[in-house]
Amino acid sequence: MTKMTNFRPEHFLWQVESKVARVRLDRPERKNPLTFQSYAELRDTFRELRYAEDVDAVLFLPNGGNFCSGGDVHDIIGPLVAMEMKELLAFTRMTGDLVKAMLACGKPIIASEVGGIPDMLGGDSGILVPPGDAGALSEVILRLARDDELRRTMGAAAKERYARLFSPNVVVPLMVETYRRVTRNGHGVPEAAAGNGQVHPWAHISY
Repeated sequence: MTKMTNFRPEHFLWQVESKVARVRLDRPERKNPLTFQSYAELRDTFRELRYAEDVDAVLFLPNGGNFCSGGDVHDIIGPLVAMEMKELLAFTRMTGDLVKAMLACGKPIIASEVGGIPDMLGGDSGILVPPGDAGALSEVILRLARDDELRRTMGAAAKERYARLFSPNVVVPLMVETYRRVTRNGHGVPEAAAGNGQVHPWAHISY
């Protein structure tokens, strides 16, 4: 098991009290934008949290009156424009890996209903709230805090969803099958892409 109470990240603030970790992005003068480095460190942190014995919940909190302004214009958006496709794919994988690392922790997730998060989270491993709706967010937090069984079942569903859709033994065969389809110009019936012998739900996407 891992202890995270004394963890000292480089790219965000971290505090643990009563087994609740509080995360604050640490660039308040620019409304706390994300950078390549903070994305990667958050991903690695949640990978470690999977084995933590002293953290039961993680809260992302505002810093200096702002939560996060998105990707930093100079440190992310600018470089992305100049990137080759291989580099763009690596960045996309890294952002997705952060959500996957959260799912693998086996805890229910509360997230905003934006971007690709709904597809990754699903309907049984967490709860989505409308962006900017503080009332809905508060209601969901209280609901999970009061319902031990709901937390348990959603956490188990999150862990199962990770194993079924995002673990390496599932994703690698899917990627191989995708490359085969691309070399056939997208023709042909997808094979069983998942390592468990089942067809991955995203294997039928056309390119």
